[in-house]
Amino acid sequence: MIIHEEGRIESLRRENFLKGRLLKKGFKDANDMLLNLKVNVERNESFKDVWKKTIGAIKRNIAKLQIDESFIESISFGRNKITIDNLEIEDDVIVILRDFAKKPVSYNEVSHLLISGGDLPESGYSLLQGTIPPTKHKRKWRLSRGPKNVFYMVLDFPTLAADVFLRNAVWEFAIHNPDHIRRHLIRSIVDARLQNNFCSVLVADDESGIRLLKEMDDLVSGISRKNGSTVAECSVYELVPKEVCSALYGNSDGWDAIDRHESFLLRQFLYRTALVPFLRELKMLQYESDAREESFATHARVWQLKKNIPLKTQEAMKTSVFLEKYSAVEYDADVDLQKIRSIEKEFERFCSTFPVPKSTGSFRVRKLGNYRASGLYFPFHQATCVDIDGASSYGHELLHQIDYTYLPDGRLSETLEFRRVYDLYERSVCLAVNVLPKDDPFRSRWYGKTKYNEDYYLQETEVFARCGELYLHEVMGVRTSLLDESYDNPVYPKDEQLLKAIKEYYEQILPLTIQTDQSEPHESSGATQDVSQERMEAQYPDDLFVVQEEDNQLAFNF
Repeated sequence: MIIHEEGRIESLRRENFLKGRLLKKGFKDANDMLLNLKVNVERNESFKDVWKKTIGAIKRNIAKLQIDESFIESISFGRNKITIDNLEIEDDVIVILRDFAKKPVSYNEVSHLLISGGDLPESGYSLLQGTIPPTKHKRKWRLSRGPKNVFYMVLDFPTLAADVFLRNAVWEFAIHNPDHIRRHLIRSIVDARLQNNFCSVLVADDESGIRLLKEMDDLVSGISRKNGSTVAECSVYELVPKEVCSALYGNSDGWDAIDRHESFLLRQFLYRTALVPFLRELKMLQYESDAREESFATHARVWQLKKNIPLKTQEAMKTSVFLEKYSAVEYDADVDLQKIRSIEKEFERFCSTFPVPKSTGSFRVRKLGNYRASGLYFPFHQATCVDIDGASSYGHELLHQIDYTYLPDGRLSETLEFRRVYDLYERSVCLAVNVLPKDDPFRSRWYGKTKYNEDYYLQETEVFARCGELYLHEVMGVRTSLLDESYDNPVYPKDEQLLKAIKEYYEQILPLTIQTDQSEPHESSGATQDVSQERMEAQYPDDLFVVQEEDNQLAFNF
């Protein structure tokens, strides 16, 4: 028999899924450094600190790789590039690098590097297989006994490589995600308004500038009125370069202008605006990949039909009302069939009010105690699971299902249209947590290192599901066993502006036809529980006086 398979599988490596997702989201070079780059961004952390932290994380990844010309080519995929020049190395350079590296240095270990792109020094000397103290990096030095006007630019290669890679990666990400970058810029301005009572921007009087101001006003207007002032009363907060403003509205001329601009300060503004969205999106995609792997490995039994189900329960499964919306239904052997019939009647009434989509997947009532969750959604297996003691988690998992199946390609929670709801939710929930007593257990977990901390609750997918629950319970007024009886905890804020945005958003998307898609599992950690139950710098010794630094040089630092 001759077999013709479609869609060849060239690699069985698990990271290929993450690579594909990264490339699709605008991470142009999804190599090992990016796959393993993990950086936690603290709230209100400065750009300089986040950039430094990210450079450090990339350097740790570089330390695990083989450094050669192939590596240099792999990080030079963007506008900043490194090449090795065959310039003859002078004796003074060897002495300087030997003193900085604190080890013997031979001529064949030293490379003269050329850097293009305009953001970094144009050239310098470095050790590809060694390190230079941070205080010596990107500065010009000379021997105290040598010519007074002959200086050499010294570069620490791991730091330079990390810098070039990060600039290229953030630049490419910004080009492919201008809407998200623009939204982050606007939100940063609004946050400054809340914290410092000013948020106006100075922009060029053109179409892009006017659109930016209007978009900001749409987000900030309600908040400004609540604080007793208007946007017009605010002083200037930020000068947004017209080239950046144009680029963030998809104008190719804007990107070209930034690329060609003689000053790196214009590109620095773009890096400063795009870095946090870049890191957050990377973190979310890594979470998706990890959860997908987990669903295929350790949790396979949850979405597979259990053996030895009693005949009466099997009959109830075959006639279940849930089959009107799902292709398969499974009930645990210990379910009370009378209660199941009651839940099915509630489900029928729920469907008459809320547009539950038809799914080619399964609905399962199982014991989920091992997962410490009252509900789970496995999009890759198209399985919506609720715990035998957690019927009220269904609404949360249904919202995950809608998030992943509404669009033919991608999630609703990652779209620009949802960002307004997300921004308002994040602000509201953070305010709700911050007013809790400092010794409150939930506040401690929110800022802690456990799974159920701030990072978990502010994942786009979790925010989408939680806001959907608020829509059902607070806006529509639905009262059913398929939802929590009440939503009185910090992660379900009832802010008036937020509820208004939730109503507008969900009423816009819910009536439309819903399709089917697949992705990683999501768990409802508190649908039936109280939420409070979850959640080198090596200094060069001064006594040698071997090397002197050139005065008044451009440091090229952020």
